[in-house]
Amino acid sequence: MTFHHDEMMLYSTHFKDWGVEPWQFKKLVKLDGCRFKTFRRGDIIVEPNKQLDDILMVVRGEVGAENKDMPTLTQKPMYTYRGDGKNGCVIGGTALVDPLVRQKDYPNRLVSLEDDTVIVTWNTDMLSNVMQTDKDIESAVLHALYVELIQGLRRDRQTKHNVNKMSDSLLELERMIKKTLNNAREENEGVSIKLNSEDKKMIRVFASENRITASQRDTVLWKLGWTPDEWDDGEKQALTRQK
Repeated sequence: MTFHHDEMMLYSTHFKDWGVEPWQFKKLVKLDGCRFKTFRRGDIIVEPNKQLDDILMVVRGEVGAENKDMPTLTQKPMYTYRGDGKNGCVIGGTALVDPLVRQKDYPNRLVSLEDDTVIVTWNTDMLSNVMQTDKDIESAVLHALYVELIQGLRRDRQTKHNVNKMSDSLLELERMIKKTLNNAREENEGVSIKLNSEDKKMIRVFASENRITASQRDTVLWKLGWTPDEWDDGEKQALTRQK
């Protein structure tokens, strides 16, 4: 399986560390309508006051959200999307979890802040439809979108209430899983870590009540150093205790 340069950068930065397998990622970038585009500093990526029909992800460089009433690059961005994995990188991702977002025009102007900024795009409707039928692609997208839900979708609590509710639920799920891992018992002279079944049940009920998918839960587990299989088994081999 081979990737071209931008695909490899996207996979390494935004998908690999979240447990997405190369073959899952390859299916995602081979979808019809998936495009990689390169922008120069000052290029407008998204025009304001227009419906955004695509999901965009910053592969390399930085994109700034600007006040539409000010000239380009004459103001400090209200917030930014970065391609280095240190900030939210998904633009328009809320439409995948809150369809009402599609009914509103995109409010700000998005502009490239660096030369050679690379963006990958998917048509929102096409990606959403494929996610419903292909669980591999759904898993890959939700892994990447998880970061954006946590870091980027809390900027406007009035217009993004549903998404912020999901973001709060994911934050609480992560807190509960961390607590469960910290409460785990070390057995066999520290060779293995055993989870408490009641803690796992509490998390399972919470996830069900808040409509958190297995893929989203698994993303948190990968982030905290556990595989889904280890979680389901309730035990893992460990050299050091998970913090």
